[in-house]
Amino acid sequence: MKVWPPHPAHLDPYIEELGHDLAVRFFEELGGVSLYWTQTPKGRSRAEALIGADRLAALSERLEHQRGRVPRPAHWLAHVYRARGYSIAEMCPKLGRTDTAVARLLASPLPQRRLPSAPISDGQDDDDQMQFRF
Repeated sequence: MKVWPPHPAHLDPYIEELGHDLAVRFFEELGGVSLYWTQTPKGRSRAEALIGADRLAALSERLEHQRGRVPRPAHWLAHVYRARGYSIAEMCPKLGRTDTAVARLLASPLPQRRLPSAPISDGQDDDDQMQFRF
Protein backbone atom coordinates (compact mmCIF):
# COMPACT_ATOMS: atom_id res chain seq x y z
CA MET A 1 0.00 0.00 0.00
CA LYS A 2 1.36 3.40 -0.98
CA VAL A 3 1.49 6.24 1.49
CA TRP A 4 0.39 9.49 -0.10
CA PRO A 5 1.10 12.91 1.35
CA PRO A 6 -2.08 14.63 2.54
CA HIS A 7 -3.61 16.66 -0.25
CA PRO A 8 -5.20 20.10 -0.07
CA ALA A 9 -9.00 20.17 0.15
CA HIS A 10 -9.45 21.77 -3.27
CA LEU A 11 -8.03 18.59 -4.84
CA ASP A 12 -10.67 16.34 -3.23
CA PRO A 13 -12.90 16.00 -6.32
CA TYR A 14 -9.95 15.03 -8.53
CA ILE A 15 -8.44 12.51 -6.14
CA GLU A 16 -11.75 10.97 -5.11
CA GLU A 17 -12.94 10.54 -8.70
CA LEU A 18 -9.63 9.63 -10.36
CA GLY A 19 -7.58 8.02 -7.61
CA HIS A 20 -4.11 9.24 -6.64
CA ASP A 21 -2.09 7.83 -9.55
CA LEU A 22 -4.42 9.06 -12.28
CA ALA A 23 -4.91 12.41 -10.53
CA VAL A 24 -1.14 12.96 -10.52
CA ARG A 25 -1.01 12.17 -14.25
CA PHE A 26 -3.99 14.47 -14.84
CA PHE A 27 -2.26 17.35 -13.00
CA GLU A 28 1.01 16.71 -14.85
CA GLU A 29 -0.64 16.71 -18.28
CA LEU A 30 -3.37 19.31 -17.85
CA GLY A 31 -2.42 21.37 -14.80
CA GLY A 32 -2.95 25.06 -15.54
CA VAL A 33 -5.14 24.40 -18.60
CA SER A 34 -8.58 25.98 -18.82
CA LEU A 35 -11.22 23.35 -19.60
CA TYR A 36 -14.92 23.21 -20.31
CA TRP A 37 -16.29 20.62 -17.88
CA THR A 38 -19.10 18.74 -19.59
CA GLN A 39 -21.24 15.98 -18.14
CA THR A 40 -21.75 14.57 -21.65
CA PRO A 41 -18.27 14.13 -23.20
CA LYS A 42 -18.18 13.78 -26.99
CA GLY A 43 -14.77 12.13 -27.38
CA ARG A 44 -12.88 15.18 -28.60
CA SER A 45 -11.08 16.49 -25.53
CA ARG A 46 -7.60 15.75 -24.30
CA ALA A 47 -8.97 15.31 -20.78
CA GLU A 48 -11.36 12.62 -21.97
CA ALA A 49 -8.56 10.82 -23.80
CA LEU A 50 -6.53 10.81 -20.60
CA ILE A 51 -9.13 9.78 -18.00
CA GLY A 52 -12.06 8.40 -20.01
CA ALA A 53 -15.60 9.63 -20.60
CA ASP A 54 -17.12 8.15 -17.43
CA ARG A 55 -14.54 9.66 -15.11
CA LEU A 56 -14.69 13.01 -16.89
CA ALA A 57 -18.48 13.11 -16.51
CA ALA A 58 -18.23 12.16 -12.82
CA LEU A 59 -15.57 14.81 -12.23
CA SER A 60 -17.66 17.41 -14.07
CA GLU A 61 -20.58 16.71 -11.74
CA ARG A 62 -18.39 17.33 -8.70
CA LEU A 63 -16.98 20.65 -9.89
CA GLU A 64 -18.93 23.84 -9.32
CA HIS A 65 -18.39 25.60 -12.65
CA GLN A 66 -18.71 24.52 -16.27
CA ARG A 67 -15.50 26.24 -17.22
CA GLY A 68 -12.42 26.24 -15.04
CA ARG A 69 -8.71 25.81 -14.80
CA VAL A 70 -7.18 22.51 -13.76
CA PRO A 71 -5.12 23.12 -10.61
CA ARG A 72 -1.35 22.83 -10.77
CA PRO A 73 -0.58 21.78 -7.19
CA ALA A 74 3.22 22.06 -7.32
CA HIS A 75 3.68 21.92 -3.55
CA TRP A 76 1.69 18.71 -3.19
CA LEU A 77 3.21 17.17 -6.34
CA ALA A 78 6.73 17.85 -5.02
CA HIS A 79 5.89 15.89 -1.88
CA VAL A 80 4.31 13.11 -3.96
CA TYR A 81 7.47 12.85 -6.05
CA ARG A 82 9.61 12.80 -2.89
CA ALA A 83 7.46 9.95 -1.52
CA ARG A 84 8.02 8.09 -4.81
CA GLY A 85 11.79 8.50 -4.38
CA TYR A 86 12.48 11.10 -7.09
CA SER A 87 15.54 13.31 -6.76
CA ILE A 88 15.25 17.09 -6.94
CA ALA A 89 16.86 16.97 -10.39
CA GLU A 90 14.11 14.59 -11.58
CA MET A 91 11.38 16.79 -10.09
CA CYS A 92 12.53 20.04 -11.75
CA PRO A 93 11.29 19.32 -15.30
CA LYS A 94 8.09 17.71 -14.01
CA LEU A 95 7.24 20.77 -11.92
CA GLY A 96 8.70 23.37 -14.27
CA ARG A 97 10.75 24.83 -11.40
CA THR A 98 14.41 25.34 -10.63
CA ASP A 99 16.28 23.14 -8.16
CA THR A 100 16.18 25.85 -5.49
CA ALA A 101 12.43 26.35 -5.96
CA VAL A 102 11.83 22.59 -5.64
CA ALA A 103 14.03 22.47 -2.53
CA ARG A 104 11.93 25.28 -1.01
CA LEU A 105 8.72 23.40 -1.82
CA LEU A 106 10.05 20.31 -0.09
CA ALA A 107 11.35 22.27 2.91
CA SER A 108 7.92 23.70 3.64
CA PRO A 109 5.53 21.17 5.14
CA LEU A 110 2.15 20.54 3.60
CA PRO A 111 -0.64 22.26 5.48
CA GLN A 112 -2.56 19.99 7.79
CA ARG A 113 -6.23 19.59 6.98
CA ARG A 114 -8.47 20.66 9.79
CA LEU A 115 -11.51 18.61 10.53
CA PRO A 116 -14.60 20.36 11.81
CA SER A 117 -14.44 20.71 15.56
CA ALA A 118 -17.25 20.90 18.05
CA PRO A 119 -20.23 22.98 17.01
CA ILE A 120 -19.94 26.70 17.54
CA SER A 121 -21.82 27.76 20.63
CA ASP A 122 -24.59 30.30 20.44
CA GLY A 123 -22.73 32.47 22.96
CA GLN A 124 -25.36 32.38 25.68
CA ASP A 125 -23.25 30.54 28.21
CA ASP A 126 -19.88 31.93 27.11
CA ASP A 127 -18.52 34.44 29.62
CA ASP A 128 -15.84 35.64 27.19
CA GLN A 129 -18.37 36.96 24.69
CA MET A 130 -18.53 40.71 24.35
CA GLN A 131 -21.83 42.13 25.60
CA PHE A 132 -23.48 45.07 23.85
CA ARG A 133 -26.11 47.06 25.62
CA PHE A 134 -28.39 49.51 23.87
